[in-house]
Amino acid sequence: MNTSYISITPSDKLSALAEAVIVRERELFGYGINIANYTAMLDPLPSGAAPDDADDLSREQYAWRDRLLTLLKSERLEQWKSNLAYNALLSQLPADETQRAALIEEAKARMSKASS
Repeated sequence: MNTSYISITPSDKLSALAEAVIVRERELFGYGINIANYTAMLDPLPSGAAPDDADDLSREQYAWRDRLLTLLKSERLEQWKSNLAYNALLSQLPADETQRAALIEEAKARMSKASS
């Protein structure tokens, strides 16, 4: 669907796209942090199946490991989906790197000013 707007100019569209790129990059960065954290947290935890004679603490460690594996899988999926959206946004910005960089810098300045 190609919608034309009366009040939204092509420049407005590019500004909104640049802001969306920044937000998506921060989201991707957050997923990366979570993935690194979950991976590091898994390292000291036991592997394999919990032994039948495991004490309560050991059983909880296995349960926590399983929960972390689920979280890790979920973060990777969400990161992948977010990356698809990010690339779609980038494809709508000008291909010229100088123009693209200027749009991103202007969007960063607007967003910084709006948050202060």
